[in-house]
Amino acid sequence: MPRIQFNMRIEQDIKQGLDDAAKSQNRTTANLIEWLLKQYIEQVAKRGTSRAPAEVELDFATPDELHTAITHRRPAIADTLKYLEDKS
Repeated sequence: MPRIQFNMRIEQDIKQGLDDAAKSQNRTTANLIEWLLKQYIEQVAKRGTSRAPAEVELDFATPDELHTAITHRRPAIADTLKYLEDKS
């Protein structure tokens, strides 16, 4: 596998935290960073596939269900909707 070299500035407290974490796991700092990057890339890859299911079923709420949800969660929106209904 080809090696990639990153040159970046890291704040001293972050660098110290990485050094401490690496020592506690008997790793080098470079090895720890490589492992963290791999974990991050795997998580991003998993998120990308979970968002695109083969089949998607949409379940739409009835107007009564919407009204109940809005009334319980957003009283100001419910008042506005009632005002608009009364006005029309």
